[in-house]
Amino acid sequence: MTHALSVYERYGEIAVASAPQILACTYCVLLKWEHDDLSAPYWRWYWNDRPGAWLLLPNERVLIEPGRVILIPPHTVFGTGCAGPVGHFYVHFALGLDRAATPGRIFQHAPTPTERGFIRRLTTMTEGAGAARPLEATFLVQTLVNAALAAIPADYWDGRLTDARIAQALELLGRDGPEADNAALARTAGMNPNAFIRKFVQATGHTPHQYRLRLRVERAATRLREDRWSIDEIATAAGFCDRFHFSRVFKRVMGASPGRYRSAARVAREG
Repeated sequence: MTHALSVYERYGEIAVASAPQILACTYCVLLKWEHDDLSAPYWRWYWNDRPGAWLLLPNERVLIEPGRVILIPPHTVFGTGCAGPVGHFYVHFALGLDRAATPGRIFQHAPTPTERGFIRRLTTMTEGAGAARPLEATFLVQTLVNAALAAIPADYWDGRLTDARIAQALELLGRDGPEADNAALARTAGMNPNAFIRKFVQATGHTPHQYRLRLRVERAATRLREDRWSIDEIATAAGFCDRFHFSRVFKRVMGASPGRYRSAARVAREG
């Protein structure tokens, strides 16, 4: 019998957080892109194929240079403008770190030749067989998003999530399917429930219940902005027992009822 043997001269384990959760991935040609406020509870990744579009921040106008990636943290207040047509590729995504993300600061990233090749493959998919290759598209999009996030200056993340045990719990909370209760989350983290809840609040600013509820509402907000489902369907998909309960919780978290939120998004999109 042969026995495997591993020998290490030096060994160090690196703590990692949960991977980005992709919420939307779309390529379109902008003819008109005039919005006063596109702030949302998720990250945005933008790439344009030619000049002619810009972002309007409270104190500056930022041209979106063709071929460069723009990364916008959650809850950043910004408007847009366009002298199209401009090919516009965007990705919306969420992180376990989102509760601590600092709004108002945007980042720009110059894609490598490999990343530019991935973007070409994805835009080609939108013209034909993209729906038949979702796994390939997922890997490509994750790679592009991770590359842009990795290019953010390291000090931006100072004070963010550093406990790998909480990162594991956040990853579990981000998955689709039955929700894990606090006891299950604590077991995942290898901690007793009281210590887990205390660490969770320190890392995210929310209890597990509050974080779970906000995550469900933010996913619902994404569906409301896309305008493809009825509010009743969105409430059911978000795990609420009825529309009334969903509307009450949504308004408490987002500051507007689902109907008003959808109307505002529709006006911004069509304006």
